[in-house]
Amino acid sequence: MSGAYAIRTTPAALLPPTAPDELIDAAELLEGATLDITARPGTAGFRLDVGLNGTTSGRLKGKPVLRDTYFDLDIGYDGAPDDPDPARQLLSALQYANELARVYYSSGHTVVDGRIWEERPRDFPFPHWPFEDFSGYDIEPDRVE
Repeated sequence: MSGAYAIRTTPAALLPPTAPDELIDAAELLEGATLDITARPGTAGFRLDVGLNGTTSGRLKGKPVLRDTYFDLDIGYDGAPDDPDPARQLLSALQYANELARVYYSSGHTVVDGRIWEERPRDFPFPHWPFEDFSGYDIEPDRVE
């Protein structure tokens, strides 16, 4: 598993009504946050440039770590943050990453809910599919001006 390319968080509105207040607060903070992910080549690790209000406050690092029967997204500082308060708030919110975040990898893996899933595309034959040559055809829709 390698090549982290996206991190997505669950909006607070999609959490169950019984979710703890801390989880809802974390989800609300992450909804408006900058979370720019960069892969650490050849590993499952990643770096996150994080911030609030469209700015970048610091850099975090993370990786999935096996804990008993599930994977925990272990996230911490990667050097000293430029703006410590927003970086600290986001790091605190990301302590709920197992419940709120999904990390996608170019290797076809996804870390979600403490599990690692692997996409396995399957080829399906289309025995009755007629392939046609479209050269010479105008495939643009008619434009009315």
